[in-house]
Amino acid sequence: MPDPFSLAASSFAVVGVVDVVVKASIECCLFLSAIKGAPEGIRMLKIRIEENKALSEAFITHLKLPSISIASTTSRMEPSLKLFEKSVKSFHRELTALKILEARYKGTSKLWSAVKYVFDEKKLNKCLVSLENAKSMLSAALQLIEG
Repeated sequence: MPDPFSLAASSFAVVGVVDVVVKASIECCLFLSAIKGAPEGIRMLKIRIEENKALSEAFITHLKLPSISIASTTSRMEPSLKLFEKSVKSFHRELTALKILEARYKGTSKLWSAVKYVFDEKKLNKCLVSLENAKSMLSAALQLIEG
């Protein structure tokens, strides 16, 4: 059986990562919303980011519930916490790639005609698939922790 203190430490680390991810997701959504003349794929990307953000926040909210007894649920929480951590890291990687794109266009025209050369359809589809996979893992982790 895993040590309750190591599980608590892992929980605190994950909460810290989620805080960073939530802030980055807000910034990415603002950037994507500002692109004028963007195709439907950009809107879908923004929706996927918002869905992942909401699932991450729901998981953290569940971790903070006072009704959770660490000693009694340690063995049940460990797999869901590991899955959640992996999915948040995947989500964070995609957000980091978007933040790099955003940095390239900060202060310049946010017209789709300028952005599409760097963020072509192939990259957009890859990002959408990665975010969909992260969403699936986040959902599974949330279901595991809820029992």
